[in-house]
Amino acid sequence: MSAYLFTVEPGSVNYIGDIYLSLIEGGVPLFSKPKDYYSIAVVDNFESVQNDISSIKAFESLPLVNISTSQEPRRPEFCPID
Repeated sequence: MSAYLFTVEPGSVNYIGDIYLSLIEGGVPLFSKPKDYYSIAVVDNFESVQNDISSIKAFESLPLVNISTSQEPRRPEFCPID
């Protein structure tokens, strides 16, 4: 899986996006271990969290910056089970 890159702006509250991890139950192939898969996504929910973040007293004097970037949907990755 490729890295999620972003640049932090000093002196401000940086919103990088909401990280979602989904586990997808796989099957049990004949004569092998069960296989599960996961997908991970970064979603820009800045507008919905903007008021919540800016209402925190410690952050009220700092600018709030949205530095999240769009990501293409990812193919589920194999999640080995021991």
